Amino acid sequence: MAATGGTLVVAAIDFGTTYSGWAFSFKNEFEMEPTRIGSKTWTGGKLSSPKAPTCILIRPDGKTLEAFGFEAESRYSELSESEAYKFWYYFRRFKMSLWNKPIHKDMMLTDETGRELSALHVFALSIRFMKDDLSKVIEHRVAGYKEDDITWVLTVPAIWDDSAKHFMRLAAEQAGISADKLMLALEPEAASLYCRHLPVQIDGESSLSTFHAGQKYLVLDAGGGTIDITVHEVCDVDSIKEIHHANGGDWGGTMIDREFLNFLCTITDTAVIGQFRENHMEDYIDLLQDIENKKRALDTKTRRVTIKIPLVLSDLTKDMTGQSINENIQKYGYGTQLSLVGDKLRLEADFVRSFFRSSVSKITEHLSKLLRMPECVGVEVILMVGGYSESILLQETIRQWFSD
Repeated sequence: MAATGGTLVVAAIDFGTTYSGWAFSFKNEFEMEPTRIGSKTWTGGKLSSPKAPTCILIRPDGKTLEAFGFEAESRYSELSESEAYKFWYYFRRFKMSLWNKPIHKDMMLTDETGRELSALHVFALSIRFMKDDLSKVIEHRVAGYKEDDITWVLTVPAIWDDSAKHFMRLAAEQAGISADKLMLALEPEAASLYCRHLPVQIDGESSLSTFHAGQKYLVLDAGGGTIDITVHEVCDVDSIKEIHHANGGDWGGTMIDREFLNFLCTITDTAVIGQFRENHMEDYIDLLQDIENKKRALDTKTRRVTIKIPLVLSDLTKDMTGQSINENIQKYGYGTQLSLVGDKLRLEADFVRSFFRSSVSKITEHLSKLLRMPECVGVEVILMVGGYSESILLQETIRQWFSD
């Protein structure tokens, strides 16, 4: 998006369900090279990422931000070594609270321990952190810059209703972004416009950047929470039009996480997982991180996946149910697909891939119906964007279903 008027910088905040981040573009650099942007590499432990986990730690006063992203995860893990963590507020993956439900400025959010805070306040603190973090970098690069020099862009899912979009605008304003300097951008449209500047190779022949007026393509924006699907038609080199309104559902990457946790509840017990989460938060966070890392690394060549099960979870299962995890594995007929040796849960890759089945089938079925609609006839390309689109399993399934 080009900077206009007196704007020197366009700064964008991508507030995601699973991961969030920011980027910026100077007007003079955009005019020379539209894809030249500044962004941040976030680090946590051994992991380095262009985005940070969407989680926030708020002090016991319920007002003051302590940390965001990887730092929030780390700090909360430290706090969980004592009972002190129960007085702090820790929210993760809370963006989906705005999906498919009545939204109002007084709604509340429930944190990881069941405590409530104003949703508007939690979203505003998160946006303010990213705004201030980004501003420090611009300030370092441009001496004497003013707030009025920046146009802020906040991305939102296209399938959100107007009340959710209005809520995000209110949160951004509460975070200190002036209303006249704020733009909301639909995520698939932002991705589509950006990719129009890239030499994206399609079947080794054409490029999206060379598409001529009248050509159609579908944008599959697969994120952690929602799947946003839109169909665009090229108007000219710098513009597109939407020929089918945004649609989709809550079939993103977090759907796989839910399947995984449901499975863990089966081989332990729902009450066991609840107790584990309540009294051993550090181990619980470590387990979720391990699941996320293994999920991202899974591909069609993977033969086996190993998840580290905290010993305290094994002990809790035995104490609360009278059955060990291995006994439950046999009881529920999983014996040929997985085993627990010490603290290593070893799962056959096909079994792990089954956790993707519901999400992937909903996406492919929806795409099939969409591409049969009259206005979508002639779509030549499916453009996959969003974090979940990096899943090789999802990519290969889309290729198989829509081979033409």
